[in-house]
Amino acid sequence: MVEHYNMRLKSVLSLILNPKKIGLLLCLLLPNVNTGQKPPAFKEIKRLIPSDLENARRLGDALLQDALQHGVDSSIAQANYALGLVFYYQNQNIVSAKYFQNALNQDFAKKNIDFSEKCLNNLGVNYEILGKLDKSLIAYQQSLKIAKQRKDTFGVAQTNLNIASLKAKTGDYENAITLNKQAQDYFLMVDNKELTGLTYLNAFVFYHEKKDKVKAIENLLKAKIIFENIRDTLSLIKSYANLSKFYVDLSNYKKAEFYFEKAVNLSDIFQSYGFKSFVLIKGIDLYIQKKNFSLARKLLQEAENNVATYPNVERKNELSAIKVRLHANEGDISGFEKSFNRYVEDNTRLMVDNFNSDYEEWSIIYEKEELTSSLEKLATQNKNKNKTIILFRILFIILILFLFTGIMLYVRLRASYRKIFQLNNTIPNKPFQDKNIADSDSNEQKLYSLFLEIQQLMENKNFFLRPGLTISDLSTALGSNDKYISLSINKFARMNFNLYINTLRIQEAKKLLLGTSAESSIQDIAITCGFGNASSFIRVFKQVTGLTPAYYVTLSKEMS
Repeated sequence: MVEHYNMRLKSVLSLILNPKKIGLLLCLLLPNVNTGQKPPAFKEIKRLIPSDLENARRLGDALLQDALQHGVDSSIAQANYALGLVFYYQNQNIVSAKYFQNALNQDFAKKNIDFSEKCLNNLGVNYEILGKLDKSLIAYQQSLKIAKQRKDTFGVAQTNLNIASLKAKTGDYENAITLNKQAQDYFLMVDNKELTGLTYLNAFVFYHEKKDKVKAIENLLKAKIIFENIRDTLSLIKSYANLSKFYVDLSNYKKAEFYFEKAVNLSDIFQSYGFKSFVLIKGIDLYIQKKNFSLARKLLQEAENNVATYPNVERKNELSAIKVRLHANEGDISGFEKSFNRYVEDNTRLMVDNFNSDYEEWSIIYEKEELTSSLEKLATQNKNKNKTIILFRILFIILILFLFTGIMLYVRLRASYRKIFQLNNTIPNKPFQDKNIADSDSNEQKLYSLFLEIQQLMENKNFFLRPGLTISDLSTALGSNDKYISLSINKFARMNFNLYINTLRIQEAKKLLLGTSAESSIQDIAITCGFGNASSFIRVFKQVTGLTPAYYVTLSKEMS
């Protein structure tokens, strides 16, 4: 059985250490300056972000074109800043980063360091989302330098929070904790509850990664209390979901279910943002751990419907992976193979979609710069397009290698199961016994005679098929005692009593599975072979043979 468990902390990190939470707060703090050029239009844009992004983009384009025609540097900088915010909220981070960089290139930004500080912070957020952590760190450090120069303690704290998130993504949790604590102390001092709660959420992730569960849960509970008091529904959903996941990892399913239900009750508010499916995925993981597969399947269906209604690529990919886990834990080989193949297809499609999305963003940049740039800039853009073609070729090669690797892994997996099946069919029906007993002492001869009696009883009367059979039952039937029975089996069968009985039962079960009773249910065969229920039968069958009963039958048909 194959299992995929590498999705746990990634989902926590991707949601808690999400720079968009910090970026939201930074982006709303637009520079308050007097431009002298179309101030009503600029104020209108600020009012529309992020509630009406289409109109904000239209006004931003109009402001930029007017400023370019009249050569007004301050308005060019502000228009680029505003459009950077618009594309940020539209998740087009390549375009957003380009506009913030354009804003920084204006003389206005060089003269107004508070404006530059905000541009750099937002530029760092975009680079962080794009995975360009080196560029992100440079932008944050430049912003931090300006904030210290201006003695802007609030800006210093915000930038430290951004850098802490960045450090954590590189695995430097010690520095992340230190920077996060500095920001936390400041936000506590100025009584900024929302950002204080965010620092506690970050601290939870940092300590969780360091395996310090005590400090991790301490910080997460503090975050929960703060968000409950200020009624920050979005952050509260994250807190409840991560509390549920935390208690799942501790196998405290009662508390895990409690917080999962609280997260579900709130998540309907943010369905269109993918948070309902995010919460449902936590629940699926919970019920997989509890072996409640029927409820896990129900939540999976609900989550798939949610993602179909409110598309979210990240959630869809997580659902594809957790579906593989569900089938694997159920022992559903056919379902596992189908879901695994679908998972490979989804990841392949995701690579292509990411490329297309990046290409669309570069196309937007091209269209905007065509209005403002010269033939020299156009030539530079063509070079970027060539780089994109090279990137496409690299992605294509990676795709081929990925598919080839997946196929090879699948073929090897199938081959290994076939070898296990062949080994099972070459193992003799009778347990190992010592034939060289003639020269042994009398005690060993007695034990061997007793073992022959045990075998005779098992073969002639199928004694091993009795439900709940114990070593005392066997010693009573043979007029011996438990100690001699145990010694005899250990000596000549090379296994303990329980494994000896289970091995005989599994040999009988194999005949039933492949013989005239092959149509019988697993439950019927389990009872016939002396097991209490199908679950224990499947567990012992796999322990003895290395295969599940269903897959044993499948391989038998394939190889016959």
